[in-house]
Amino acid sequence: MLQFAMQILSAIRRTSCAAFCLIAAATPAVLHAQAWLLDPVVAPAIVNDAPMLLIASYVAATGGQTLAHGNFTHVNGSTAPGLARLGVDGTADAAFASDLSADERVTDVAPLPDGRVVALIGSSVGFAVVTPPQIEPPFPLVPVDPVDPAVITSPGEPDGSGVVVRPVVPVAKFIRLRSDGRKDAAFAALPIDGYPRVARLPDGRVLVWGAFRAIGGQARNGLARLNADGTLDATFAPALSSASLNVSAVAAAADGSLVVSAVAYEPLGRTTYFFTRLLASGAIDARFAPPTTGTSYSLLAVQPDGSVLAGNGNLTRYTPAGVPDRTYAIQIPGLKSISRIAPLPSGRLAVEATVGAANALGAPAVFTLGVNGQLERDLRRVPGAREGHRLLAAFADGRVLVVQGTLVLNSSFYRIPFDATAPADAAIAPIFLGPTLVDPTLAISSADAGALTPFGTTITHRYTGTVNRLETDSTGRVIAAGTFTHIDGQPRAGLARFLASGALDPAYAPSAGELLFAPPDGRMIVRQMTVGPALEDGFHRYVAQIVRLQLDGRVDPSFAFPAKLEAINTNWHAAMPDGRILVSAFEPDSNREENLKLIWLGADGQRLTTLSTVFTRFTRFIILPMDATGAALPADVVMPIPIGGGRPNVIDAVQPLAGGRLLVAGAFSRVDGEARPGLVRLLDDGKPDAAYAPDLATLHYPNAALPLPDGRAFVFGSAITRGRWQAGVLRLRADGSVDPAFQPPPETIASGARRLADGSFFSNGRRYNAEGWPDLNLAPQLRQGSSNGYAATALLAGDGRLWLGGAFDRVNGQPRSALARFAPTEVAGITAGPRSQTVVAGRDAFFQVAIGTTQPAVYRWTRDGATLAGATAAMLRLPAVRVDQAGVYRAIVTIAGQTFTSEPATLTVAPNRSRLINFSARSRVEPGGPPQIAGVVCAGAPPR
Repeated sequence: MLQFAMQILSAIRRTSCAAFCLIAAATPAVLHAQAWLLDPVVAPAIVNDAPMLLIASYVAATGGQTLAHGNFTHVNGSTAPGLARLGVDGTADAAFASDLSADERVTDVAPLPDGRVVALIGSSVGFAVVTPPQIEPPFPLVPVDPVDPAVITSPGEPDGSGVVVRPVVPVAKFIRLRSDGRKDAAFAALPIDGYPRVARLPDGRVLVWGAFRAIGGQARNGLARLNADGTLDATFAPALSSASLNVSAVAAAADGSLVVSAVAYEPLGRTTYFFTRLLASGAIDARFAPPTTGTSYSLLAVQPDGSVLAGNGNLTRYTPAGVPDRTYAIQIPGLKSISRIAPLPSGRLAVEATVGAANALGAPAVFTLGVNGQLERDLRRVPGAREGHRLLAAFADGRVLVVQGTLVLNSSFYRIPFDATAPADAAIAPIFLGPTLVDPTLAISSADAGALTPFGTTITHRYTGTVNRLETDSTGRVIAAGTFTHIDGQPRAGLARFLASGALDPAYAPSAGELLFAPPDGRMIVRQMTVGPALEDGFHRYVAQIVRLQLDGRVDPSFAFPAKLEAINTNWHAAMPDGRILVSAFEPDSNREENLKLIWLGADGQRLTTLSTVFTRFTRFIILPMDATGAALPADVVMPIPIGGGRPNVIDAVQPLAGGRLLVAGAFSRVDGEARPGLVRLLDDGKPDAAYAPDLATLHYPNAALPLPDGRAFVFGSAITRGRWQAGVLRLRADGSVDPAFQPPPETIASGARRLADGSFFSNGRRYNAEGWPDLNLAPQLRQGSSNGYAATALLAGDGRLWLGGAFDRVNGQPRSALARFAPTEVAGITAGPRSQTVVAGRDAFFQVAIGTTQPAVYRWTRDGATLAGATAAMLRLPAVRVDQAGVYRAIVTIAGQTFTSEPATLTVAPNRSRLINFSARSRVEPGGPPQIAGVVCAGAPPR
């Protein structure tokens, strides 16, 4: 076979072929001729105010106050960009007002005894991934979000692992804030080149530790000390000899000594571990000589008698001489691992630990322990406690700050995609997503009785929301769905309605829900996620509920989705005039793929008919629920991960046709056992229509389709065009044949296109007419902060105005948050002309012109001043261009007797230097078999 291929390539060098190209003018219907003007009326403030209690780090400060820092913007509704001081009762301290800019992000803090604060600002935290403790990667080990009381400590992970930070380009420096939060100019702002952490020492100086190599241009490896004025303390010289020291944890004793756990990655792959005690000068304290462990610790604490607690997921106590103390035993029932520790007075300890039965996953909880590890308080059992605890900070008076809330476990599994040659049973792999806290709140325990009282603090990150779906109700009002919590200061949990005037409808404030379907009667179908009852392992799981909202936003009690259908994995497709709704859903069964069915629901939501059609051989990921052991769960239990836009199953679209037939599109390969790659027409009984055989020969990998009411369909996928892979789209006629009149430019509508009310389409932030040509009059400039924004959805309202929703905060330079409206505007003449382009010979060229009026227009195209015969439309396609077709093109448009000429557009035709145009083989090659029959289309010089 190889020899034959070489013969073919040799023949290509000696063969030539001529190509013939003709100019053709496309004549699609122009559905949009007016210019679009940004509507100044619709400019709602759409924001998402997400709670950030678990993201922020909390550090105990002087006088029982707490410093909070992290990626947040507001505390208790007041602006606090990433840094705030909380009083003893949790209220934000108004006397502390930081003057940091938005670019000066605080990554760590060390409160000083006099109320001032040393802060580390800049990009000192990289991308973190948890690494099993037995794997030592060649990256710095840096703990994340340490509990930072008066004495230094650091956290680990629930499984006892460290955290690996893959280096980026860190830029950080130290600053000092005065007690009022303002920057202190008297403090030396030294830069640092790595991933450091900071903490105050008992004498008020600041320790810097982590993974870094220099401070202020002076060499330091993983450990350094700063003086009170911010200068580098030259008297502190750590005697840990390594040029690549990465300190994973440090704990300070009252006498100024430091217990250090670190790792160094030496040349030739050597790894050296350090677990030692340093004197205040930095010299190694020879009196502390623990046995070699071959690991680095993420949990460290020093008790008042000089004993050291160290571990990863567990704790071992070492005597002041470094001898393991076998009398120390943590007495927490069901203990699996310890993830955080915080020293308390008199040698006691606060810990965050994962606990649970031997065969359960285990849930986090917070405990206080005595000097010898004995259990003192289980904060789940004290007055005022709720489920689910995370340890945040500990105070000098014995109080403990926690975040508590309902603990929810998300777990799913996914079916791996396979092609038509794969076995029917796809491989299954589990994904565990959790646990997470629902409705998290801060609480603090008292030092005596141990009761938990609310801390009265809400920390949030406020940013521009997103709108990802727009619909209209039966009165023409616009429904916006997306990720947002407030609109114009009014609470709106991801669902809002706008009046025809563009104003927010104050009477429509439904409870939170994901918009699934918008029937013509305006009663929206939404999915609501609620927390189910506690299970035996202490976790809760999300329960999905499908409800219908009435026009006033209240839940319609007359609608009840069938309990036996999987609410999470249901797609909603069509609504009929008689109130019936067509859905695709999984029947509860162990063989999930063969039980994806098309089901007609009645107006009350109950099942009417289930089609017997069997869809198999899926070619895209689908999400199905399981429990913590990997067993399949019944319907409506676990919320899955959205994949590929979050479609719950692989039937993407269904279009009802005349006579009860259905045109079905999706990521299936077989229907009732027959090959039906992604598109099938069903008869009224659900059987495949044998008379419908869609022609997909030119689309090698179809991945989606959009059926139309007249029986036609758009099919999207990948195709090989002149030897190149590129996205492709076909329009099929009602009989399944390819429509040759559909010849759009390359940047045409793509998978996920939405059909608008006038027959045009919206896809990937652009609007296209029915022939796939873009609306040149609609090209808004969308920005999101310093980056480009995007439009996710569009809606053409009954008044002719066009709504855009997406992720942006400015449109055409004007402030717009996630939602904008455009009004059609009459503009005489040409609004957008053809663009210059360079095309390789033999490929198609496309020109287009747009006008700003609905008045009748006559089009004429010229090249180098000469009129092109037959080119009489707003769109011009030049198939398989030749070099002699290069030149200057213009569009001449006559409107109401007035003639307008576009700016010139230059077509440059580059030579096509490829020689093989096409190759096809028509028979198998076997030893002793017939000769291979091949066909070759080539370009080049005549054969010699």
